[in-house]
Amino acid sequence: MAAETHHGSEGVVRLSRFAIFACCYIESGYVPIAPFLVSRAEVGVLLSAQYFGGFFVLVPSGLAIDSCGPLPILRRALLAAMGGVLLGALCPSFWCQLVSRTTLGGAFSGFFNACMALIMERFSEPSRSRHLGSAVGLGTLGNMVGPPAMGAVYDLAAQGQQRFWALLHPLLLLALAFWMLNAVPPLSKSTQPLLQDSDRHDQVKSEGRPSAFFSKALGVYVAVGLRAWILALELVCLFGCASAAITASALEMHRRAFSPTAIGLTAIPAGLMQSLFSQWSGRFASSAKNREAVLLSCPAILCVMALCIAGIGFVDCHSLLPILLILMTCSAVNGAADPTSMSMMADLAKGASLGYGQAVTASEMAVALGLGTGPFLAHVMRDKDFSLLCLLISLVAVLAFVFSFRVLRNIPHNSAEAGEVVGEASGVQH
Repeated sequence: MAAETHHGSEGVVRLSRFAIFACCYIESGYVPIAPFLVSRAEVGVLLSAQYFGGFFVLVPSGLAIDSCGPLPILRRALLAAMGGVLLGALCPSFWCQLVSRTTLGGAFSGFFNACMALIMERFSEPSRSRHLGSAVGLGTLGNMVGPPAMGAVYDLAAQGQQRFWALLHPLLLLALAFWMLNAVPPLSKSTQPLLQDSDRHDQVKSEGRPSAFFSKALGVYVAVGLRAWILALELVCLFGCASAAITASALEMHRRAFSPTAIGLTAIPAGLMQSLFSQWSGRFASSAKNREAVLLSCPAILCVMALCIAGIGFVDCHSLLPILLILMTCSAVNGAADPTSMSMMADLAKGASLGYGQAVTASEMAVALGLGTGPFLAHVMRDKDFSLLCLLISLVAVLAFVFSFRVLRNIPHNSAEAGEVVGEASGVQH
């Protein structure tokens, strides 16, 4: 029995890593080939639809996981993703591509929620945090592998079949993830709710009244108020700028007649920067003051760097250096801000007697909204010089910095933080 449980636990970790990898591979891999599939005016619309699909499914998928458990939701998300991949590969029209990307965005939101819940219900600390970090860290390597790989498949496919093979081959990843799903045994006990604190959930159930959907979706923002909204504003700005830069870079390189493979290769240094800074910020932002420092410095650094990059672009308008630099800068800033913002949102939620799940959902909603807004911004600026977009990114970063500097200072830290520090000190003494 112990061996079976151990095998099932290993299957959960492998499945979570691979499912997130497949999600990132397909989602990011579409960017370098999108300008070759539809018109320049339609690229931003498709990418926005992809991210907004994830935004609108985020809360319903979390509620469904609370009700049904993560395994059934992951299975349905995989089936929906397979349908989206097939539709995009078989039907070249813009409207079919729009439905395909929206479906995939929603399915991938369910992917991520279900994988996180799967690990949360199968492991306790300290294994839980280690496996969560492993799933996200290794899974998001798909952001680096997907763009050059899908671009290469597009370039190598026979004339007239590029779209079909570039969009169809990720179906193998989804099929493998579906096969791995069968290796995960069902859990006898119900999962811990992701969108609300368990004590609060039990209290609501004992009172015989259902929790309001609005409270579950926006509980942190309603209870905390201005600070949560400003933190969300910063996330929307930072991730929106990154998404706009990614979309605009693909359009600009397509305009300069670069191949999909070359466009995809620009994701590698950016992905490395995000991975490195994400790990660094996870260690550095262990205290409340450090978290504030990171979140205040991120928009300031983005503002200064984007301004300098715009200057480089105005001096040499044919250089690829501005494209590479803005992608690396946005990725580094987002890598530093993402885990730090989750911790700060958890601090805010704890102060309002709300659960960790609600804090994570609040952060993910802001990130998804920013990712969906960015391609629309690139769509508006598609006929402008790339350096002008960098200037606009700098202005947006200034806005985020001003509001964050006024509001996101001296936030009371999570009370558990002090306990963790004391525990670590005791362990050192022993």
